[in-house]
Amino acid sequence: MNAKLRQMRSIGLALLLAFTVGAVAGCGLSPGPGNGDASRASSASTRRHPVPERLFPGHALVELNEGTAFPRARGDLADGSGVSGPGFATLGYEWSLGGVSVRHERTIFSGASEAGVASGRVARPLLLLATASTDEAGTRADIGRIAADPRVHRVESDRIRQKSLVPNDKFYPQQWNLSLINAEAAWSKTVGSSQVVVAVLDTGIAMNHPDLQDRLIDGYDFVSDPENAADGGGRDPDPSDAGSIAPNSSGFHGTHVAGIIGAKSNNGIGVTGVDWRCRIMPVRVLGVNGGTGTDSDIADAILWASGEQVGTMVHVAKPADVINMSFGGLGISFTLQRAVDMAIAKGLIVVAAAGNLSDQAASYSPGGLDGVITVSAAQPDSGLADYSNFGPRVDLLAPGGGGAGSPSDCPTEGIWSTYRDQGPKEIDTGPFTYCTLEGTSQAAPHVSGAAALARSILPLRQLTLASLLRSSADHRKSCDDLVTAGCGAGMLDIDAFLTLVRSQQQCNCPGDMLCVDSRCIDPGYPHVSVFSDPVVRAGCQTAPAGRSARPAEGWFLLALLCGVAVRISSRGRS
Repeated sequence: MNAKLRQMRSIGLALLLAFTVGAVAGCGLSPGPGNGDASRASSASTRRHPVPERLFPGHALVELNEGTAFPRARGDLADGSGVSGPGFATLGYEWSLGGVSVRHERTIFSGASEAGVASGRVARPLLLLATASTDEAGTRADIGRIAADPRVHRVESDRIRQKSLVPNDKFYPQQWNLSLINAEAAWSKTVGSSQVVVAVLDTGIAMNHPDLQDRLIDGYDFVSDPENAADGGGRDPDPSDAGSIAPNSSGFHGTHVAGIIGAKSNNGIGVTGVDWRCRIMPVRVLGVNGGTGTDSDIADAILWASGEQVGTMVHVAKPADVINMSFGGLGISFTLQRAVDMAIAKGLIVVAAAGNLSDQAASYSPGGLDGVITVSAAQPDSGLADYSNFGPRVDLLAPGGGGAGSPSDCPTEGIWSTYRDQGPKEIDTGPFTYCTLEGTSQAAPHVSGAAALARSILPLRQLTLASLLRSSADHRKSCDDLVTAGCGAGMLDIDAFLTLVRSQQQCNCPGDMLCVDSRCIDPGYPHVSVFSDPVVRAGCQTAPAGRSARPAEGWFLLALLCGVAVRISSRGRS
């Protein structure tokens, strides 16, 4: 009888766990901003704002009406005004169009016997003209006045184009992940700023790695358990990774994550980071025992990186702009939630990995917490990786690797980054090396790097930045149409994202407001809170976080299953 009761108890608890995960994750299924068709509508609306075009000051490309010719000699002004700009008398032909003095630089198209003109178009003369303006604003004003001249068919600025930057780092050709997120085009907009700080909450960092050492600022070791810290004590100001690549160790995980965000780029060695100039704040929260850490240590680390005073620790010199958390575990923590809430309220961007257990991300912390930007992992073909957590709590996809091979052989489907003791090394840099790892831990830092690039343009806050990330994501590379595999708005596209970031300059909206159609609007929270509903007591309870409760389908059944499981468990122990 006892064996039968134990079997019933196991079945009941298994059913309970499965249903609980589904029910908690189901909090994100309600329609709202950023879900389903609503996210695509938002994307279409926001994408209407192009990045501000760059133009060459004092240049105008003018297409003249038929029968209008440029004067052949200086002083032979077509309108007889005799107007000339500064220095024009000594620099060539002069003319006045719409009251703007112009100099003929050269003829682009003469309009005579022009081949290749599209059917129905008239071959008109097109000239490059110079004005006296020395800045973009003056040039735009000149172009408007020139356009009003009856002899002008149309006019445009001499726009500046820029090549996509291709870094010369040794392993860049193998970094398929950066091409997948359109990084080269993004770098033509910005490569980041040394004033932006990204806190990497992880296993610590191999401090003297040649692709990281110039990017690091002071950090801290928050691992309070001396055994897990394995560095001669508990907490201390040294955030070095004390682990090794041995099984059940830290595996230099934080070193790898940091390199994805900000390895020193275009220096001819190693790998290319997403952000080329940001500073990395190493914050050790995971120790050598399998790269594990406690919620209490992690909460303190979040507060410290945000600029809060924690105990008697040295106060951080400059709070982080972005926090990356490439770790997780089952269970929603209100302790971590409070720390995250405080960081976001202070203006930090908080990014977390969705998790690697092929499960609903909403059941894990920190990826399932309110407010964080949650990232699932994609393989090289843009599809969701088999190991990746998923679901409606996920914001977007980023490259994480294909899940093939093992860390020991640096599989080609993994993400190349900075490492130690394993994989290829540069000359005279041992034991510092480069290798690939795979996971949502590798996906999240791509988004943190993108957030750092955005912060080099505008000091956007969490809700606004998350909205722009989702709106700019490539929804063609998404799996949100599959019932069991939702992975947010799609694949991270850094170039499209930075285009939308620059569009925010048009409004200069306060706080978390979003600039859409030259108006400041509330972007809304894209997910239903996992704390919005009370979770059942009797051993299954996590108190609601002071938020208004609302009915949800399935909670009565969950209560029933919880009660049945507890009764079975009690009988089995008797």
